[in-house]
Amino acid sequence: MRRKRLAEYELYYAMIKEHHPQLFEIKGDYIETFPVDKEKSVFFILKDKDAYFGVYKQESKEAHIITPAFSTKEDLLQKTLGTSQFEKFRMHSFFLEEDWKSILPP
Repeated sequence: MRRKRLAEYELYYAMIKEHHPQLFEIKGDYIETFPVDKEKSVFFILKDKDAYFGVYKQESKEAHIITPAFSTKEDLLQKTLGTSQFEKFRMHSFFLEEDWKSILPP
């Protein structure tokens, strides 16, 4: 399953790199960092003027924007990850559901 996800990401990355180079033009300030896969991949929240964007960076790849613009950090997290509640522990991000169960990003 992990190989399939990696292959899907490689295809996605190649397509956006070719067809949407503007997504690699990272502007603004990094507001929050969420480790996804130890030190190999990271999800960032970027603020540019009054807009918040989700940015993904995987080892050996350029960082790129993966969400539309949102007016708040909480909206970005809620719409992208299903919750705006989170905890970080030992280079891992835990996102908390309504019943306070933790979930990890896939």
